Amino acid sequence: VYWATDKVYPTEMVVKQPINSWEDFTKLKIRSSGALQSFLTDAGAAASYIPGSELYSALDSGIVDGAHWGASQGAFSMGLYEVAKYHVQPALNIAGTDVIIVSQKALNKLPEDMQNIVKQALEEQFWFRTNEYQYKERITLAKAISEHNVQVNTLPEDVQDRLTQTAQTLWDEEGKRSDNAQKALDMLKDYLSELGYL
Repeated sequence: VYWATDKVYPTEMVVKQPINSWEDFTKLKIRSSGALQSFLTDAGAAASYIPGSELYSALDSGIVDGAHWGASQGAFSMGLYEVAKYHVQPALNIAGTDVIIVSQKALNKLPEDMQNIVKQALEEQFWFRTNEYQYKERITLAKAISEHNVQVNTLPEDVQDRLTQTAQTLWDEEGKRSDNAQKALDMLKDYLSELGYL
Protein backbone atom coordinates (compact mmCIF):
# COMPACT_ATOMS: atom_id res chain seq x y z
CA VAL A 1 0.00 0.00 0.00
CA TYR A 2 0.90 3.65 -0.38
CA TRP A 3 0.26 5.17 3.04
CA ALA A 4 -0.51 8.89 3.48
CA THR A 5 -1.20 10.50 6.84
CA ASP A 6 -4.28 12.72 6.79
CA LYS A 7 -3.00 14.96 9.61
CA VAL A 8 -1.02 14.98 12.82
CA TYR A 9 -2.61 16.23 16.00
CA PRO A 10 -1.97 16.36 19.75
CA THR A 11 -3.36 14.29 22.58
CA GLU A 12 -3.71 16.44 25.71
CA MET A 13 -5.22 15.67 29.11
CA VAL A 14 -7.79 17.44 31.20
CA VAL A 15 -7.56 17.12 34.99
CA LYS A 16 -9.71 18.19 37.91
CA GLN A 17 -6.79 19.53 39.97
CA PRO A 18 -3.58 21.08 38.63
CA ILE A 19 -0.41 19.03 38.39
CA ASN A 20 2.22 21.09 40.19
CA SER A 21 4.68 18.35 41.14
CA TRP A 22 5.74 14.80 40.42
CA GLU A 23 3.83 13.73 43.54
CA ASP A 24 0.66 15.27 42.08
CA PHE A 25 1.20 13.31 38.86
CA THR A 26 1.75 9.96 40.58
CA LYS A 27 -1.50 10.35 42.55
CA LEU A 28 -3.59 10.67 39.38
CA LYS A 29 -6.19 8.19 38.21
CA ILE A 30 -6.38 8.80 34.45
CA ARG A 31 -8.73 7.54 31.77
CA SER A 32 -6.52 6.46 28.91
CA SER A 33 -6.20 3.89 26.15
CA GLY A 34 -3.69 2.05 24.00
CA ALA A 35 -0.02 2.92 24.12
CA LEU A 36 -0.70 6.04 26.18
CA GLN A 37 -2.32 3.93 28.89
CA SER A 38 0.86 1.86 29.16
CA PHE A 39 3.00 5.01 29.05
CA LEU A 40 1.08 6.79 31.82
CA THR A 41 1.08 3.67 34.00
CA ASP A 42 4.81 3.12 33.50
CA ALA A 43 5.37 6.78 34.36
CA GLY A 44 3.67 6.32 37.74
CA ALA A 45 0.01 7.30 37.33
CA ALA A 46 -2.89 4.85 37.58
CA ALA A 47 -4.21 4.72 34.01
CA SER A 48 -7.23 2.66 33.05
CA TYR A 49 -9.57 2.38 30.10
CA ILE A 50 -13.11 3.73 30.34
CA PRO A 51 -15.44 3.80 27.31
CA GLY A 52 -16.29 7.24 25.95
CA SER A 53 -19.94 6.84 26.93
CA GLU A 54 -18.92 6.58 30.61
CA LEU A 55 -16.12 9.15 30.61
CA TYR A 56 -18.06 12.25 31.67
CA SER A 57 -19.69 10.51 34.64
CA ALA A 58 -16.36 8.92 35.65
CA LEU A 59 -14.73 12.36 35.80
CA ASP A 60 -17.73 13.98 37.46
CA SER A 61 -17.98 11.33 40.19
CA GLY A 62 -14.23 11.14 40.86
CA ILE A 63 -13.67 7.63 39.54
CA VAL A 64 -10.88 9.28 37.54
CA ASP A 65 -9.06 12.57 38.11
CA GLY A 66 -8.19 13.19 34.50
CA ALA A 67 -8.60 11.94 30.98
CA HIS A 68 -7.59 12.41 27.39
CA TRP A 69 -9.99 12.40 24.47
CA GLY A 70 -8.03 13.99 21.67
CA ALA A 71 -7.15 17.44 22.90
CA SER A 72 -9.25 20.60 23.30
CA GLN A 73 -11.69 19.78 20.52
CA GLY A 74 -12.29 16.29 21.87
CA ALA A 75 -12.59 17.46 25.48
CA PHE A 76 -14.99 20.24 24.50
CA SER A 77 -17.16 17.93 22.38
CA MET A 78 -17.48 15.49 25.31
CA GLY A 79 -18.33 18.23 27.83
CA LEU A 80 -15.24 17.40 29.90
CA TYR A 81 -14.49 21.04 30.67
CA GLU A 82 -17.69 21.19 32.72
CA VAL A 83 -16.09 18.88 35.30
CA ALA A 84 -12.32 19.20 34.68
CA LYS A 85 -11.07 22.79 34.62
CA TYR A 86 -7.39 22.22 33.88
CA HIS A 87 -6.10 21.58 30.37
CA VAL A 88 -2.65 19.99 30.58
CA GLN A 89 0.19 20.90 28.24
CA PRO A 90 2.52 20.02 26.61
CA ALA A 91 0.81 17.26 24.65
CA LEU A 92 1.21 13.65 25.74
CA ASN A 93 1.91 12.87 22.11
CA ILE A 94 1.48 14.19 18.61
CA ALA A 95 0.37 11.49 16.22
CA GLY A 96 -1.03 10.81 12.81
CA THR A 97 -3.66 8.15 13.34
CA ASP A 98 -5.99 9.11 10.48
CA VAL A 99 -4.64 7.83 7.18
CA ILE A 100 -5.43 7.45 3.52
CA ILE A 101 -4.38 4.10 2.09
CA VAL A 102 -3.94 3.70 -1.66
CA SER A 103 -3.31 0.43 -3.50
CA GLN A 104 0.31 0.52 -4.59
CA LYS A 105 -0.55 -1.71 -7.57
CA ALA A 106 -3.24 0.72 -8.71
CA LEU A 107 -0.92 3.67 -8.20
CA ASN A 108 1.83 1.95 -10.21
CA LYS A 109 -0.55 1.50 -13.16
CA LEU A 110 -0.85 5.26 -13.56
CA PRO A 111 1.61 7.22 -15.74
CA GLU A 112 4.41 8.74 -13.67
CA ASP A 113 3.03 12.29 -13.95
CA MET A 114 -0.36 11.09 -12.64
CA GLN A 115 1.31 9.23 -9.78
CA ASN A 116 3.04 12.46 -8.81
CA ILE A 117 -0.28 14.35 -8.95
CA VAL A 118 -1.86 11.82 -6.57
CA LYS A 119 1.10 12.00 -4.18
CA GLN A 120 1.17 15.81 -4.27
CA ALA A 121 -2.58 15.97 -3.61
CA LEU A 122 -2.16 13.71 -0.59
CA GLU A 123 0.75 15.82 0.67
CA GLU A 124 -1.30 19.02 0.28
CA GLN A 125 -4.17 17.31 2.12
CA PHE A 126 -1.79 16.50 4.98
CA TRP A 127 -0.55 20.10 5.37
CA PHE A 128 -4.03 21.59 5.01
CA ARG A 129 -5.65 19.21 7.53
CA THR A 130 -2.79 19.48 10.05
CA ASN A 131 -2.87 23.28 10.03
CA GLU A 132 -6.67 23.36 10.07
CA TYR A 133 -6.73 21.04 13.08
CA GLN A 134 -4.09 23.00 14.98
CA TYR A 135 -6.01 26.22 14.30
CA LYS A 136 -9.23 24.67 15.60
CA GLU A 137 -7.40 23.39 18.68
CA ARG A 138 -6.35 26.94 19.60
CA ILE A 139 -9.81 28.36 18.94
CA THR A 140 -11.49 25.63 20.99
CA LEU A 141 -9.12 26.01 23.93
CA ALA A 142 -9.70 29.78 23.92
CA LYS A 143 -13.45 29.10 23.96
CA ALA A 144 -13.04 26.67 26.88
CA ILE A 145 -11.06 29.29 28.79
CA SER A 146 -13.65 32.01 28.22
CA GLU A 147 -16.82 29.93 28.59
CA HIS A 148 -15.82 27.33 31.20
CA ASN A 149 -13.04 29.12 33.14
CA VAL A 150 -10.54 26.47 32.07
CA GLN A 151 -6.91 27.09 32.93
CA VAL A 152 -3.90 25.78 31.05
CA ASN A 153 -1.77 23.67 33.39
CA THR A 154 1.77 23.53 32.03
CA LEU A 155 3.55 20.54 33.53
CA PRO A 156 6.56 21.47 35.69
CA GLU A 157 9.91 20.74 34.08
CA ASP A 158 10.76 17.88 36.44
CA VAL A 159 7.49 16.15 35.51
CA GLN A 160 8.17 16.70 31.81
CA ASP A 161 11.69 15.32 32.23
CA ARG A 162 10.45 12.16 33.97
CA LEU A 163 7.76 11.61 31.34
CA THR A 164 10.38 12.01 28.60
CA GLN A 165 12.61 9.42 30.30
CA THR A 166 9.70 6.97 30.53
CA ALA A 167 8.79 7.58 26.88
CA GLN A 168 12.35 6.97 25.70
CA THR A 169 12.49 3.64 27.53
CA LEU A 170 9.24 2.55 25.86
CA TRP A 171 10.42 3.83 22.47
CA ASP A 172 13.66 1.89 22.69
CA GLU A 173 11.68 -1.30 23.31
CA GLU A 174 9.46 -0.55 20.30
CA GLY A 175 12.55 0.07 18.17
CA LYS A 176 13.67 -3.51 18.76
CA ARG A 177 10.59 -4.89 17.00
CA SER A 178 11.93 -4.41 13.46
CA ASP A 179 14.27 -2.42 11.25
CA ASN A 180 11.34 -0.23 10.17
CA ALA A 181 10.37 0.40 13.79
CA GLN A 182 13.95 1.48 14.54
CA LYS A 183 13.99 3.71 11.46
CA ALA A 184 10.73 5.37 12.55
CA LEU A 185 12.10 5.81 16.08
CA ASP A 186 15.27 7.44 14.77
CA MET A 187 13.16 9.84 12.69
CA LEU A 188 11.04 10.68 15.76
CA LYS A 189 14.06 11.33 17.95
CA ASP A 190 15.65 13.54 15.27
CA TYR A 191 12.41 15.53 14.96
CA LEU A 192 11.99 15.95 18.72
CA SER A 193 15.63 17.01 18.99
CA GLU A 194 15.04 19.68 16.32
CA LEU A 195 12.08 20.96 18.37
CA GLY A 196 14.26 21.07 21.51
CA TYR A 197 12.41 18.35 23.44
CA LEU A 198 15.37 15.93 23.54
